[in-house]
Amino acid sequence: MTTAQVIDLESLQAEYDNMLRCIRCAACLTACPTYVVTHKEEEGPRGRIAIMRAIVEGQLDVTPDAVTHLDNCLLCEACTNVCPSGIEMERMGIAFRDSLTAGKTSEQPLAARLAFSWLFGDLGHFRLLARLMWLYQRSGAQWLARNLGILKLMRMQDSESLLPRVPSRFVTPKGQSVGEGPTARIFAGCIMSTAFAPTTEATARVVAAFGSRAEMTAGQVCCGALQAHSGAVERARELARQNLDAFGDGDEPIIVNAAGCGAMLKHYAALLPDESRAARFAARVKDVSEFLAGKTPRRPPRELDLTVAIQDPCHLLHAQRVSSQPRQLLRAIPGVKTVEIAEGEVCCGSAGIYNVTHQGTAAELQQRKCANIVATGCDAVVTGNPGCFVQIQAGLPKTIQVRHIVDVLDEAYTDAGLTT
Repeated sequence: MTTAQVIDLESLQAEYDNMLRCIRCAACLTACPTYVVTHKEEEGPRGRIAIMRAIVEGQLDVTPDAVTHLDNCLLCEACTNVCPSGIEMERMGIAFRDSLTAGKTSEQPLAARLAFSWLFGDLGHFRLLARLMWLYQRSGAQWLARNLGILKLMRMQDSESLLPRVPSRFVTPKGQSVGEGPTARIFAGCIMSTAFAPTTEATARVVAAFGSRAEMTAGQVCCGALQAHSGAVERARELARQNLDAFGDGDEPIIVNAAGCGAMLKHYAALLPDESRAARFAARVKDVSEFLAGKTPRRPPRELDLTVAIQDPCHLLHAQRVSSQPRQLLRAIPGVKTVEIAEGEVCCGSAGIYNVTHQGTAAELQQRKCANIVATGCDAVVTGNPGCFVQIQAGLPKTIQVRHIVDVLDEAYTDAGLTT
């Protein structure tokens, strides 16, 4: 007999009007990654909305089956982007996960509590983990683990293949700056300040090359996206308030080089509805491509001989509605030819930690995305999100580079970005 859970429905009930907007038109189905893979109604947006609405109305218990279908959602916002009725699916999904975990912190797995509170809650702790990853990769331990079959024995080979190459130095925001002009504050984040630290340094250089003073604002913390998407909403709110304190009440734009972080930072007004500073903060947030596309560089770009496929991260394309700006920036570089990826709107399967928690579905989406990239005949695929970067890199042949858009712009516009 299936056992139903008893949960606090307050957060989910607050989204009831959001649910009622669904007119069951099916416009969302072909945009939804899990529906595209399974062709099951309960694995599509309108099926999930029907489940949540039935729970709120008392017509359906919170059974393990219901939880599975709702937990399978990537929260990629593809359905929101195409919905004619204005459904906001990510808000609904976060509310369900919040309801599921509300008041049950002590019942969550130890690994989850450590990750969301100790690890992502303190950038010092996160840098410590990144340093250990660097040691694992450089000491020979990684080679041994891979070649002696240790990872296979532990069934960790797929997850381990997603680890980015960790650099020897990290970015620690202390107020340091580069360039002259109006101040633009760089949001460094967790992954981008450690595993992708060179890209975050390049972000500051490129912002400076486009006429601004780029500052690594002190006191900033994790954006809170992973916490919110996993149901630890109160922890996400705590981090959001710390970021509001760090970036202050000024007018300076906040520049983000990770699509998932940018979408979350722009969501702070909804996350903190009673916080007067949140809406002002959210309005200042700009994806790096969104910011640069409206600026004039200090000097013309140098020529790059490169055919690039443009991969649109879900939380850039769907959540932030930013798509023309990366293309505009890349096409302004002499010698760069851009090509489009078939099914470009479909998620690659990264989705925060989805490729770790839902490996089967994530692998199908990865294979689909990578096959479409290979079909373009590109030299490189360019993205604007670290999760997409590692997910795609793990599935592509080594003959195709995976590059962050900032690194391409750095090569074109700054002396530090010149390759040797």
